[in-house]
Amino acid sequence: MRGITGLSTSILALILAATSATAVPTLQLNIEGATYYDSYVIDDGAGNTFTVNESWFTMDNPFVLDVVGADQPDAITNIQDVKLILSVQQQFWNPAGSVTINGLGDVSGTSATISAADFTLGMPEPFDDKTFPSHGVFPAYYYVLGLSPLLVDDPAQREPVYDYNAGYVPGVSTPSGFGDIQQYQVAYDGFFHVHFDLTGVAYGTGKWADGVSKFSPFSHDADGPPGPPIPEPSAALLFVTGLTVLLVAITRGKRHRAIRTGNRET
Repeated sequence: MRGITGLSTSILALILAATSATAVPTLQLNIEGATYYDSYVIDDGAGNTFTVNESWFTMDNPFVLDVVGADQPDAITNIQDVKLILSVQQQFWNPAGSVTINGLGDVSGTSATISAADFTLGMPEPFDDKTFPSHGVFPAYYYVLGLSPLLVDDPAQREPVYDYNAGYVPGVSTPSGFGDIQQYQVAYDGFFHVHFDLTGVAYGTGKWADGVSKFSPFSHDADGPPGPPIPEPSAALLFVTGLTVLLVAITRGKRHRAIRTGNRET
């Protein structure tokens, strides 16, 4: 019995270790100073709306975009063919729009200005044995920008990385692994909303890191609309309901006061 208990404990420890090891995606995007939303609605005020799920949102323009490659869970040493995919939904398209990206720090030599004429309407092509996920964004106007490799295991680039999801709090969260973080300043003009995805080919010692194509999970995308999101219908409904109840209470209070005043005058 003691042996079985010990074996069960060991199996549980291995399961927990595996769960912990898979906590950090190989590729991630993060906008510095942004807010994470599970779901929000973008409205340009002209009747065009779009719902974005599980993404970082900022009202800043320009803003700093972090491109992150992590070593775990697949013992990654480097990530090649890194591509940043910029997309603009059709309802927000502006043929006069543009996006400028400038590398900061160790990628300071990387810069590009992408005009509307450079975008393609459709969906990014599949890569290897994977189909690029639409996740509600595509088809859209998109542009694929090649970035510098992520040198995850290079001591000169290696630094702590976090799991940039809803639970990430700058200065409070605990690092979840190590990797390479590249920073880019992004500015856009003429576009109401720009969405970002990230792909790359990972190499390393793990079985899932031998030339395997990766993309950042939906929960680690980034968005840069210039205005605040509209509350989700549930939140808006609660607000309207509360406001209605308050107005009814005020109206009833005035009516009761008027009745009492009338009785005194009679």
